[in-house]
Amino acid sequence: MRYTNEYVSTAGLIILLPSRKWQADCSVRPVHHSLSDRRRPNQVKKVKTTGDHRIFQKRSGRYAVQDKNKRFLHGDDKTKVLLEAGLVTGPEPKPKAEEAGAEEGSAS
Repeated sequence: MRYTNEYVSTAGLIILLPSRKWQADCSVRPVHHSLSDRRRPNQVKKVKTTGDHRIFQKRSGRYAVQDKNKRFLHGDDKTKVLLEAGLVTGPEPKPKAEEAGAEEGSAS
């Protein structure tokens, strides 16, 4: 480091300051990474493509559904598309009240 500028403080101390030329010649610069370098690769993978929808699977195992306008679907619309694609199963129907009542009547 080259000291060319001197500064005398009010207490009488001589302080050497680095020259501005040295600061300009300094080859050590901070490295700025773009945001794309920080992203994890393969966060989602495309599972299926239909005429109107694209279905992705997230790393957590859940699904994301995108329509042809590249908007993500939610709720009942998303469930309907996933059921049609066969990726999820629907809820099992509950037993009917008549069958449950017949079993209780025969037990007494």
